[in-house]
Amino acid sequence: MSSQSSGVKKPTRRYHRKSRTGCSECRARRIKCDETHPICRNCQRASLDCHYAAQCSPSIPSTPSTQPSPSTNIAPLLPPAATESSASFDMLDLSLMHHYATVTSVSLFGEEQKELWQIEIPIMARSNPLLMHGLLATAALHLAFLHKDSPAAYTNRALHHHSLGLELFNAEITTLSAENSKSPILFTFGLFLVLWAYASPTVPSVRNTTTDELELDTLLSSLDLVRGNKVIFELSSETILSQPIGRFTRPSADSLSRPRLNSQTLPKPIEDTLDDLRKHVTDFIESMAIDQLEQYLLDTVSDAADDMRRPLGWPALAESPFWERVRKHKLTALLIFLHYAIILAYYELRAWWMEGWSDRLVDAVNQVLATQDKNRTDWGVCVERAPNLIYSGYILRGEFEFRLLITK
Repeated sequence: MSSQSSGVKKPTRRYHRKSRTGCSECRARRIKCDETHPICRNCQRASLDCHYAAQCSPSIPSTPSTQPSPSTNIAPLLPPAATESSASFDMLDLSLMHHYATVTSVSLFGEEQKELWQIEIPIMARSNPLLMHGLLATAALHLAFLHKDSPAAYTNRALHHHSLGLELFNAEITTLSAENSKSPILFTFGLFLVLWAYASPTVPSVRNTTTDELELDTLLSSLDLVRGNKVIFELSSETILSQPIGRFTRPSADSLSRPRLNSQTLPKPIEDTLDDLRKHVTDFIESMAIDQLEQYLLDTVSDAADDMRRPLGWPALAESPFWERVRKHKLTALLIFLHYAIILAYYELRAWWMEGWSDRLVDAVNQVLATQDKNRTDWGVCVERAPNLIYSGYILRGEFEFRLLITK
């Protein structure tokens, strides 16, 4: 009996428009790809590696001679920052995300902050292009630091994401208020900017060598980002503390549980240096800055050896009148600020993003001091000791490790 005589109709075949830009996994499985970048939902559900074919410009036909070989530098494949959509990510970005999750995230702020930066922040960035750009810029900068012999591809991509993220950040920051629900996102991206400020000078090809700005002013502009992020937190602290990123601002559990060390003194070379500063300072603002610096050093030695948030503390907490004097290159303020090199030297051997900062700070301040009034001979001892501040930072760390040893 034929199908017509039985009255049974064959089911109508459903057609859909074929996607020629879906990921390779969906095309191989012959299922519709939603083309979500960098990982489509099908691949997310199936825990598969999601790969998209490289998109070629329609005006340049793909030929064997234009395809990159394994030895080809990937810099020519980088998208131009001026025309790239802020929501567009590609295979290099996927590699950056993998590097961030497995390497960069655990190299930033220590073991206690690991879960926040390795898990929570990537989850936040998954639905927020601003954070994704900050995250990928940091990962690219880290790879450029690790590949000093050939960093071009990574520095180009780092600058690309940094530029796009900064554009989005500047558009959002103008509407920041205490009730702004975006403040945790802005605060988090602000921390990525702080990392950029410290880390970008470690990669020479990222540094701006065309400006006539003094090196000291360049460093101070970087530290202004630290102070700016403090303003974001103070304006929206309640909202920020209610989100995972709020954990970044809380005291270390290790410092709270560890017994205070009996000895509350600094190594003698550092005490002598601070005493020399006090002999020549009569201004209350600068005396307070020295006291604040000394207390910060004491707290560091007492309970915060491995907390990589600590180097950001003193620039953020310095009083505005003192910071303004440093900005204006006032002699006494510069000499006090010079002692930040002790803190930097203490930590920079443990953080790639701070490498070389103590040397840069001492050299930059000395460059400015060389133009100051040479008749101020009463400051001679402080100036002569400036190169030893880096060594003092190493002494400080050795002193801390010795104290921990004798208390166990």
